[in-house]
Amino acid sequence: MKNITLKQDPLAPPTYQPDVRWQAERAWLKEYKAEYAGEWVALDGDKLIAHGKEARSVYEAARAAGINLPLVVLIKSDAELPFAGW
Repeated sequence: MKNITLKQDPLAPPTYQPDVRWQAERAWLKEYKAEYAGEWVALDGDKLIAHGKEARSVYEAARAAGINLPLVVLIKSDAELPFAGW
């Protein structure tokens, strides 16, 4: 009979591992967010593929450029106040 050792206790809480999938995109957004405030942007890594006022047209432009999984995000203006309702 073989001894089996577990790398991690299955009952222990999961350990945090930073998500590096969108690291280049987050860096781009941090640097250029003021320049594209109020617009949708499509990114592939640290490259801007398309931008505009409508999400669908930005996404379609990114797909037409050959990007299979673009990050499409609305960059909100810092001047916008959140709506709290009445």
